[in-house]
Amino acid sequence: MPKSPRDNAPQEILTKSQEVALDLLTERAEAFFEKAGAGCCIKPRFNSLLIAPTGCGKTTLVQKLAKRVDAGVFAVSCAAWNVEASRQQPSTLKQLVEKICKYERLIVLIDEVDKWTSTDENSWVRFVSAEIWSTLDRKVEADLYFKDAEHQAALKKRLEECVYFIGAGTFEKIFAMAVKRTCVFAGNKETFSNQEILELIREHQCVSPELLSRFSTEPIVLRYPDLAETADLLRRTGLKELADRAEIVLEPSDIDWTGAGMRTLEQWAADLIIEERREQKRIQAIIEESERIEEEERKGLPF
Repeated sequence: MPKSPRDNAPQEILTKSQEVALDLLTERAEAFFEKAGAGCCIKPRFNSLLIAPTGCGKTTLVQKLAKRVDAGVFAVSCAAWNVEASRQQPSTLKQLVEKICKYERLIVLIDEVDKWTSTDENSWVRFVSAEIWSTLDRKVEADLYFKDAEHQAALKKRLEECVYFIGAGTFEKIFAMAVKRTCVFAGNKETFSNQEILELIREHQCVSPELLSRFSTEPIVLRYPDLAETADLLRRTGLKELADRAEIVLEPSDIDWTGAGMRTLEQWAADLIIEERREQKRIQAIIEESERIEEEERKGLPF
């Protein structure tokens, strides 16, 4: 029986870029959780900045990282960060503290950092920024959550040793500057290094220097697949087989990653499945009509 696309769900298959990024994140997370460099006179900064154009699968990547290092996940965007003592409850920090107390290891994903700059003088932005910076520095007022000194000390220790931070953003304007178009897409010949991306971020202040300084100086960049990898993805996800069964010509150049990323494959899967079902229904209708005619002929009845 042919495999269903669900057997090879696109979100379960990593691109080459994702594989490289996952390996780098794993190295850093393991080094952090295993307290590598504990005896160093300078505290290593393992926090990672993940630069991922739309649909490159950063959430999937973080979930897979958590499985690799046996950790829980807490994800929040800068825009959704709710400061302590606000009218909206519970605060983001309170939720984070609950997660820290629940898991021996915790990965914290702070998303949309590219949409959070220090140029906005809004007081709410300043409050949120200050709280995010302090959290990334592993400085949380433990006495806000625990009355006794023992639990306060335990929280501070776990924040220092058990929480690994990842900042993420799409940085679409930066990619546009890097490749002279909206985003990298399949078939693009131009290349650029991760460091060049970081320099552009600094130059154009896409992220506040205060926030950027809290991550490793080597960003991790996800990229869209090129034509060769797109062909491989079509094969591995089962879309090529599905297209062949539906007698639809599906070429790698037909896949436009811009603005959608891996969601493009999900849409293609839906379209191909629907087309296949239509064809199956059409064939079934022909078979049923043929059987009806045969039955009428057998009975000698007009049809």
